[in-house]
Amino acid sequence: MKAAVELFYDRVLADPDLAGYFAGVDMVERRRHLALMLAAVLADVQVVLGQVREQVVSAGDA
Repeated sequence: MKAAVELFYDRVLADPDLAGYFAGVDMVERRRHLALMLAAVLADVQVVLGQVREQVVSAGDA
């Protein structure tokens, strides 16, 4: 997760069209926030996939 966030913001900040939007922004906090958000989203996806898998397995038992 950390590597993906680092790569994303490294590319964003290297882009002259986007870098200005982040002038004066605490990038350590931005990177931390994005990593936490992605972890939450991906965790929710794993929960949903687990529920779907359980439904498929239990439907096969019927």
